Amino acid sequence: MNLFPLFVIILVIAFLSGSDSLFYLAYVVAGISLVTHLWMSQALLGVQSRRRFSARAFHGEEVAVELDVTNQGRWPLLWLRVHESIPLSLHVPNFERRVVSLAPGEKTTLHYQLNCQRRGYYRLGPLKLETGDLLQLTTNKEVVFDAEPFVVYPRVVPLRQLGLPSQLPFGNLPSRQRIFKDPSRFFGVRDYVPGDSLRQINWKSSARAGQLQVKRFQPAIALHTVILLDLNDEAYSLRGRAAGGEMGIIVAASIAAHLIERRQQVGLALLGRD
Repeated sequence: MNLFPLFVIILVIAFLSGSDSLFYLAYVVAGISLVTHLWMSQALLGVQSRRRFSARAFHGEEVAVELDVTNQGRWPLLWLRVHESIPLSLHVPNFERRVVSLAPGEKTTLHYQLNCQRRGYYRLGPLKLETGDLLQLTTNKEVVFDAEPFVVYPRVVPLRQLGLPSQLPFGNLPSRQRIFKDPSRFFGVRDYVPGDSLRQINWKSSARAGQLQVKRFQPAIALHTVILLDLNDEAYSLRGRAAGGEMGIIVAASIAAHLIERRQQVGLALLGRD
């Protein structure tokens, strides 16, 4: 709505009639229009937003999100429409919306939950804020804040549930092969026999025993593992393509989690794409 034509009409009538009341009315209309335009030009300059949430989650978790919107400007916001876009896989419906009013320095908080039932890389937002004047003298003003990343990890299951032929050799585990001796796993001494390395002689124990003593170490293995995950569409039947690829991701994630828990180095190589 544009008050300028109304201001001109009132002013012309006031000149023709000489009415002081009409002059005052014209001044009021001009003042309202000027203040409203100045107000709306500054309304959203001081508005800030902040999301508070855990940026990563495991499959099946629920993550609480708190969205703070603060008016740090000098002008009050008589109405402010808050629209937060959310991926449909995490929240139904795919948005959160609220209309609030904010005085200078006032804050409102929007709460919602993310239901992490599907793994993936998501983005929360963008956040759109819109406001305007009550008389609709100016067009509505809006500002958009960027989206933020959110990651849901694949489902992880114990290796015994995968039906793999063996869980070995995964991790820094004891080994029956005596050739794999870990020098950091000292667990006693024994008598020296010809062929033992002089570096393994425990001189303090030898002095107490009166004969040479050799350090004993626990045998262990530590493997560097690379997981090869085939996500090439041609590797799966058309009917089982979606389920097969998802199962492959679950298996790869479970093996990787098993190795990481045992502080082993693990890498991942992909063929195709998710």
